[in-house]
Amino acid sequence: MVVGRCYCGAVFYEVMPCIAHALYCHCGNCRRSHSAPMYWVAYVEESNVTVVKGENFISRRDPPAELVWDTEKSFSRCFCSQCGSRI
Repeated sequence: MVVGRCYCGAVFYEVMPCIAHALYCHCGNCRRSHSAPMYWVAYVEESNVTVVKGENFISRRDPPAELVWDTEKSFSRCFCSQCGSRI
């Protein structure tokens, strides 16, 4: 099990290490949102994530429709509403 938290400590979570997809993304959206030429991302099923503390501080942003390549495997970006750390 992998444990983590946001920068400010408002959110703590546990993730079962069962990665659905892992990749380097170099789309324009990822490059802009990270100020980097590429971004390493690992997708996990929501059922493998347990929020230990601070679930009410988690905000979710769904991607624009043109970035969803497979509606069966859609994704959301979650972050702490207090400090902005990605979850």
